Amino acid sequence: MQAYCVGHRPLLFQPAQDFRWVAPKLLDERQTIVIPDDHFGPTYDGRVLSEYTQLFGLADGLTAADASEDLYLFQYRKFVTLRQGSSRSTNLPFAFSASPSEAARIFPTANDLVPGHGRTLVGPRLSVRSLAQEYARAHIATDFVRLCLALSTVVGFSVERCGAFAACPVFVPSPALGLYQVQTFLRHMQILRDAWAVFHARFYQPRDGYQRRVGGFLLERLHSFLVLEEASRGIIPQLVHGHQIIVGNTLEVVLTI
Repeated sequence: MQAYCVGHRPLLFQPAQDFRWVAPKLLDERQTIVIPDDHFGPTYDGRVLSEYTQLFGLADGLTAADASEDLYLFQYRKFVTLRQGSSRSTNLPFAFSASPSEAARIFPTANDLVPGHGRTLVGPRLSVRSLAQEYARAHIATDFVRLCLALSTVVGFSVERCGAFAACPVFVPSPALGLYQVQTFLRHMQILRDAWAVFHARFYQPRDGYQRRVGGFLLERLHSFLVLEEASRGIIPQLVHGHQIIVGNTLEVVLTI
């Protein structure tokens, strides 16, 4: 199993296992795959796509020989584990808020994850009216509509599949966190990359403030859909929903830009 911390900021806790950084710059002395936010040019700007720019870079670095291995992904203050935290977040009830010391205790070890070979571990599943409605609660609804239009031109996305995406009644927040087989990760990254290329070329409009990361927000929803769709079709044979942990010193999770 390979473990990677994907992110833009230094760790807020000390994980219980070795890992490599995938980051836009060196953040500490650990071994790092450096993928600057402008690595792929303006289309895949990390300021817009958040960690998906670094995830695309990681995908490029994984070889065919790695395809059957397991890959555990986490972020500087966020991870998925089979162990429940002690305190629910007050503003994100699907997640647990943990102090740095508690996070270090419940972070999954290699032994925790080894029994899951062939299994996919992601965060909790949330019941929503639809992904379209869920996106519109916190973001700009027209961007989601434009993503659906972009998907309709991507090979493999029929009108019916686009409709299933928009109407999907389940959402997995931060689906890039968790345990994946490398071959699954590579497959998903290619679909997300293709979808964003079309969206950026035809529909992208720059946003300000928190909405600047529109690409990351949109790809998060599409990534969640891909995981759930493949699980329902048996492509992902063992999908397990764990607990999302967000590291902080208060029960309220502060949103970051």
